[in-house]
Amino acid sequence: MQINYLNFIYYGNEIAPADWKWCCHPYNYCNRLYYINGGDASYIDKDGAHKFLKGHIYFLPRSTNYRLVQDQNNRLDHLYFDFICIPIPCGTDVVALNTDNDEIISGFIQTLKQFVNKAPYYSKESAPYRRYITLTLTMLLEYFHTKYALPFLFDSTLQDSIIYMLEHFSEPISVNEIARRAGYNPKYFIRLFTDAMQITPYQFLRNMRINRALSLIKEGSSISQAAIAVGFQHASSLSNAIHARQQNAGRSEE
Repeated sequence: MQINYLNFIYYGNEIAPADWKWCCHPYNYCNRLYYINGGDASYIDKDGAHKFLKGHIYFLPRSTNYRLVQDQNNRLDHLYFDFICIPIPCGTDVVALNTDNDEIISGFIQTLKQFVNKAPYYSKESAPYRRYITLTLTMLLEYFHTKYALPFLFDSTLQDSIIYMLEHFSEPISVNEIARRAGYNPKYFIRLFTDAMQITPYQFLRNMRINRALSLIKEGSSISQAAIAVGFQHASSLSNAIHARQQNAGRSEE
């Protein structure tokens, strides 16, 4: 299996903040990969609570239903990546791998740590390093697949549509336009996309725009500047979208 496309949403190597928590929300269209440096935290899925173990890699596909918790007195120290890739992971279970006896994966992890520590996601220095981080993470995922035969979706038309959305989400594109470009009736395309991604194409586009806007705001842009850059017509529309997401997140964590 070969990864043909990989796009970061975020990455880091840090101790989780005191208010750290994560749930799999309807807007969670990205995959997560963790390497555990230390700390005391767990993921909770349909089978109960599972501790994160030091020296282990955890792959959490976007379609997995889980939430994360930690001991406030021993917070999670972890290397992590939020990303979208093609082919699309379609499994529903968290996959763990002990790296202690695998020199190849250990080498990938040490390389990723060096790059991430040199170029944090929001730093001005990150741009030239992201290419190396992308290549290294891609090789890690492909090697990970040889160990566990991770399930992937290989629908080329759907993959092309997702790549188009990733590359043009800041433009005034519509779901109807994307469906026509794929050669499908819009209703059929929406059903096909939703069945594969567990999220509608409209939600997918909107969430990419919100995530990019949040990144721009953290980098110093105003809400108005971020709204224009990602395709929202008004700053108020972006503010309302962010507020709605935060409300949905709060309800999911109750």
